[in-house]
Amino acid sequence: MYKRLGMAAAVALAAAGPVAGQAQDAWRATPAENLLVLDTTQGRVLVEMAPHVAPAHVERLRTLAGQGFYDGQAFHRVIRDFMAQT
Repeated sequence: MYKRLGMAAAVALAAAGPVAGQAQDAWRATPAENLLVLDTTQGRVLVEMAPHVAPAHVERLRTLAGQGFYDGQAFHRVIRDFMAQT
C-alpha cells in the first residue's frame, strides 16, 4: 500500500542525492513535478515521469494521484527486479 506525499516531500527526496552504495554519476536531478513517489509496505519507490515522451499519460497520472485515486491500492502482480502492476 502507499500514500501520496506532499510536494515538499517529493522535492526533498529529489534533492537528497544518491542512495547508499549507488555510484554518484548514476544519480541526476529530477524536477519535482516529474517525480511520482510511492510508499509501499516494501519501501519507497520513486518514478521519474517523462512528459516529453507521453504528455497525456503523465498528465493523467498527475491528475489521478492528486485526487488520491491510487491511495490504498494493492499491487496484485510483482516480478522482482522487473515490474509491479496495480
